[in-house]
Parts: sequence; structure tokens; C-alpha cells
Amino acid sequence: MPQPPHNELNNHVALDTIKSHLTLFHIITPINITCFRELLDSHPNQELVSSVCVGLEAGFWPWADTNNPGYPTTNDNSFRPLRDHSHVDFIRSQRDTEIDLGRFSHSFGSDLLPGMHSFKPHSTKLRLIVNHSAGDFSPNSMIPKHEGHAHLDTLKHLGRALIHARRKHGRDVKLVLFKSDVSQAYRRLPMHVLWKIRQVVTIENQHHVDRCNNFGNRGAGRIWCTFFGLVLWIATFVKLLTDIFGYVNDSFSWEFADRETWYGPYQKYLPAKQTTLLTLFDELGVPHEEGKQLHGCILTIIGFDVDPNAMTITMPITSRLELISAIRNFAVVGSRRSLHDFESLGGWCNWSFNAYPLLRPGLSTLYAKKHGKTQPFQLIWISKALCRELLWMAEHLEHMPGILFLDSLEWGPHLADILVQTDASSKGLSIWIPQFAAGFYSHFTMPSEEGIFFSEALAVVSALLMTLLLSSKPRCILIYTNNTNTVDIFNSLHAKPFYNSLLITAVDALITYKAQLRVLHIPGSQNTIADALSHDNHDFVLSQHPQAKLLKFSPPQLTSGLDNIK
Repeated sequence: MPQPPHNELNNHVALDTIKSHLTLFHIITPINITCFRELLDSHPNQELVSSVCVGLEAGFWPWADTNNPGYPTTNDNSFRPLRDHSHVDFIRSQRDTEIDLGRFSHSFGSDLLPGMHSFKPHSTKLRLIVNHSAGDFSPNSMIPKHEGHAHLDTLKHLGRALIHARRKHGRDVKLVLFKSDVSQAYRRLPMHVLWKIRQVVTIENQHHVDRCNNFGNRGAGRIWCTFFGLVLWIATFVKLLTDIFGYVNDSFSWEFADRETWYGPYQKYLPAKQTTLLTLFDELGVPHEEGKQLHGCILTIIGFDVDPNAMTITMPITSRLELISAIRNFAVVGSRRSLHDFESLGGWCNWSFNAYPLLRPGLSTLYAKKHGKTQPFQLIWISKALCRELLWMAEHLEHMPGILFLDSLEWGPHLADILVQTDASSKGLSIWIPQFAAGFYSHFTMPSEEGIFFSEALAVVSALLMTLLLSSKPRCILIYTNNTNTVDIFNSLHAKPFYNSLLITAVDALITYKAQLRVLHIPGSQNTIADALSHDNHDFVLSQHPQAKLLKFSPPQLTSGLDNIK
């Protein structure tokens, strides 16, 4: 975690204001720093631990580069009057609450002090938000976009944990899920005095120093997640709780249904892991509220209904219909949308992939069109290629049930119904099915520099479609290739637009036939038959497998999404 840069430590205008008004800049946090540090004594990254402890003691710096001579020393950006009386009343109430909690200073008048930057809050669905991106010299404009990224656990992590638990304990053991929420999470962490002076809040023409981490700040999420990640490390490696995951201010996991322990502060029995986790929160001073500590046989986590006994993740119907409507409203050829709109829709779709992981190729062009762009309100053209992919995704969302069976996520080679090897060369494509001693070859080639990668992936798609038509109707299909890029795109279901038609064609087939695909790497030295076929060396194949049947095939016609786009 960073400390203020050298230019800030020599910012005499700000330092003089802070020194002469120390009561405005108190450090406010409920965290028991001594206990936190002691429990992290065995953490392997002591530099990280130390930096977070310094942040708790002296306040955090949000990765901002303030060394820009074009920025004013003092800036009043509180120019947005609120017209909704209910919003005004709510903000006034929230201000009073924040002052009572010590997170806002008392008003120091209607004039900014030297070095201060002021912002007017607004409310969205009666949540207080301070827009750190507003204006030409906003705080967020000082923070590089990549510095605001935080790694969050997802249902994929929980799903893997449930699969492992079932393999270890059997299908008949009843499980429950639990979810524990940290109260007002971001606001529990203090900001550095040299940043507080840049986040003054103006309400009814009165200025207040915001002393704590604010949701509107680009670095706020990463600050919180870094701290909370250490809390979960303590839960895992000190308290020995298995499979504890974190998503912003929520932590979640599973427990045996018959394993409950008494939690005194709430005077109730809770899943044993949850009781231990909440006890740790109490030890560290991490606040929580009873109404948001949930558990059950089916629990909504990150917006999805998770059933650890049926082993399913379900997207609620209302959420699915709202996303479909948003996609269709967005996908209008020839219109323009802001980068913010692109990122918002992309994030929404990514969230849906918890239940619809096969639909990931639907965002390839969206990612490509926003690549390299940084201005939130920059307008971007909506192309036919983008609409084809987005509407392809919307069509599948409409017709698929939205239930992901966790058992389908992970299976090894020993569970495959059929095993296939593929290859591509400058002479063509090949498919080898060992269990049938059947080989297939094509003289299809791609002349471009990217051709061999495309051809290797096309060989995999060809093999997939070929095996799906077998009378045995295999459901778990394992395909080997010696091209690592091909392995990567099929495992991630993400590729550049040039290759994306390969993924869309494969996904359409998997959905139609209700099949599952795994693509794994095989060293070239172990892929000799497919290699020989791709080089037209049939004599070598027959010398190794005299009874082999060798047939010519044509690669499939690829699709790039929904076709009838006007």
C-alpha cells in the first residue's frame, strides 16, 4: 500500500492548513490495530502487512499522482444543486450521522481553506455518494485506472469448494451456506491527512472534511479489499476456517448442516464457521449487524441463488429479464454509447456468467471497442459485429434456464466419454480418435501470420462438431492440442474478434447438444499421429495403426453470432 508521494510530503500549503486545523483531520477507525498486527505475525508478506497497519494508523493514500502543475492548489467543485427535497433531507440526515460517528468533521464554514478540494454529494436510491470523478480536476483523475482494480472471489471459487466438499464427504451429507456482511465497510478505514484535504464535502454551503475511505473514490475498493483480504487470511490460516471467500464487504462459505455453535452477541445458534468468523470480526473490531448475517440451505450470494445440496447456481428470472432488456436496448447499430455504458454493460454481463459461463464469447467485440479508451463519457460507435455478439448472448439468455449444475464445471480425463487429438500444419488440419483408430484430414490452410493459431483452433472446433454427431452421443468430450494458445481460448472462452467465431460456433454446438468440452495440452512428441495426418503423412499413420480408417473432411461453416442484424 502506497504512502503519499514526495511532492505531497513537501506540499507546504496543505501541510500548513492541516497543522493549523488539526481537529478537522482526526484518524477514525474501529479496527483494533494491535490485535490485527499480532494475528498477522506469520503472514508471508510482512511488507504488505506493515503498509496496511501504517494505513490504519496514519490513513491510506489511494495511489494518486498529484504532481501535476496544471491542477489548482485549492478547488471548489461543489457546483451541483440538489432539487429533490427528499434527497436534500436524506443527505442532511446522513451528514449528521457521519458527524456523530466522527467520519465527517464539524463544519468549518462556507469558505475553503488553502489546499482544499470540495465536492457536493448526491444520493442514488437514498445512498450517499460523493462523486470523486466530477469536474476537470477531480480526485479520480489523479488515480490511474488500473490502480483501482481489486481481485474478488466469485461463485466459481465457491463452486469449486463445494465440488471438493462433495467429493470428500459424499453426496448425502447435508450442507448449508452462510454469508456475513461487514457494516459500512469502506467507511471503516481512514484516509491520509494529505488526501482528506482533497475530499472536503459541501452540504448546504457548509464544508466538512471527510476523514474516511469513500465509495466514490477510484482507489476505495482496492484499499478495502487489501485490508479485508488480510482479515480473511487470518480466518484461513490462524483460525483454520476452510473455504472462506470474500466479495467486497461480504464473506461467504459452506458448513455442515448439523454443525452449529452459539454466538453470544446475537443470542442464537449459527453455522460453526460463521460463529468463528464473527468472533474474529469482534476481536479485530470489524463491525457487523445481525440482520445481515445470513445462512440457509439455499442462499442468495452475489445475486444468485446457490443450493449446495442440489449443487446448482440459479440466476433469478427477474434479473435475467432485466439483463436481456438492457442488452437489446444497447445493441442498436449506428448508435453511440459512452465508455461508461460499455463498461457498465460488460460488468453486468460478466456477473451473469456465474450462471451462464458458456456465453463469455459474447463480449469479445465489446472489449475490443473499449480497449485503450479512458474517458468515461467518450462516445463509441455500436457496430454490426458488436450487435451480432450481444444479441447472440441475449437469445441464449432467453432460451437457457439459467441453472448451472456445479458438477459440470470440473471433470478429469478419466470421466471423458471420448478422447480426440488434433493438429494443424502448413498443409492442413487433422483429427485422430484413438478409440476408433479413425483419422480425418483436411487440406484447409490459412496464409496469414495468425493462420496457424486459427487453424489449430479450427481443428478443435471441427473435432467437437464431428464427435457430437456420433451415434454414441458423447457428453463429456476431451480434445488434445499441442498449441497452448488454443488451449487458452477454449478454457477462458475469450478471444480477439478475429478468432471469436471459433468460440461462438463451439458454444452453439455445446448448448444444442447439452455437451461439455475440455481442451488440454499435449506435447508434440505425444501427438505424432495427428501431426502426421496434418502433414499428409498417411504412410506413417498406417505403419503405426494398420487398421486405421483415414477419411477427408471439410471444416464447418463458422458463425459470428446472430445473423439477422440490420
